[in-house]
Amino acid sequence: MSGRRELGQDRRKRGLAYLVVLLAAGVLVLAAVLVGDPTLTNAASHAGSMPHAVAAARSERTGASAVPQASTSAGARSTPTGTEIKWSSKTYSMTFDGLKRNYMVFTPGLVSAGQLPVVVELGGCCTTVGVEVARADFRQVASPAILVYPEYLDGNWNAGACCGTPATDHIDDAGFVNAVISQVKASQPGASQGSVYLAGYSNGGKLAMMLACQNPSQFAAVAVYGATRTSDCPTVASESVLVMAGSADPGTAISGIPVVQNGYTEPTVDELVADYRSADGCSQAAVTRVLGTATETLWGECQGARQVAEVVYQGDNHTWPETSGPTPSAQSVMWSFFASLGA
Repeated sequence: MSGRRELGQDRRKRGLAYLVVLLAAGVLVLAAVLVGDPTLTNAASHAGSMPHAVAAARSERTGASAVPQASTSAGARSTPTGTEIKWSSKTYSMTFDGLKRNYMVFTPGLVSAGQLPVVVELGGCCTTVGVEVARADFRQVASPAILVYPEYLDGNWNAGACCGTPATDHIDDAGFVNAVISQVKASQPGASQGSVYLAGYSNGGKLAMMLACQNPSQFAAVAVYGATRTSDCPTVASESVLVMAGSADPGTAISGIPVVQNGYTEPTVDELVADYRSADGCSQAAVTRVLGTATETLWGECQGARQVAEVVYQGDNHTWPETSGPTPSAQSVMWSFFASLGA
């Protein structure tokens, strides 16, 4: 009888131990569900690397031309065509002109798309790359492409007469962006070796226009919001260009009295568009369409199959436009422009 009691007690102990194991496993599974698969986390939440101060950047040196610093996956998103893309991101460091510089690259995962177009986005001043990625998020609208977000110093780009410490310290931001483009083409599998699509916002848009003037053959198209130019361009070359602005933007004149930045008179949006229409040999014929509060005017009959477009968001100020009802976001309009030119 004693042996049976001991056997029963032993079985109950083993049963309780097994139950404890099951409960522990359940807790682990529940925790995994609540925390979520880290590979599905939006990369924008991990991309908030603060811009380096110029002095700090000068104190850092690295022998590698491009060293992966961090990697994360942006999760799956669907393009307007219904194609699901699982974007992955990685931050790279490089030494340029004696300074440690960073840039973030988004790739579309295992997508068979041949040569992927390269899209470079230059952010507005006074923020971080993480904020810029979340704001001007081309993953929401783009077909498979390689998306590149270079990082500025002290939250500014040197765009000539603009802006901040990089301008007063004569930081070669144009050279840095060109170096990033070369590095991306050399290191990213599937990256197109052809021309790049360049986007810019505000301060970044002004740098984009500087780059477009300095090396027009490198870019298949350039699109900017809230910016014209704060650097001289003696010869405006043939190039597909999209210039966008809000009608209530105090820092970007669409027509009339131009904005003066640190003594430099910026061309108005209309003047900049007219310069490129002339350089591209566009006909006077234009197509206008209204998209919510945005009005697009497109000159599509230009030499070399180029296009020039102007988009005005009625009532908007300098803030990057987001999708609102029938009004498209700025990145949506930019991507449509790029796509119409082969992106």
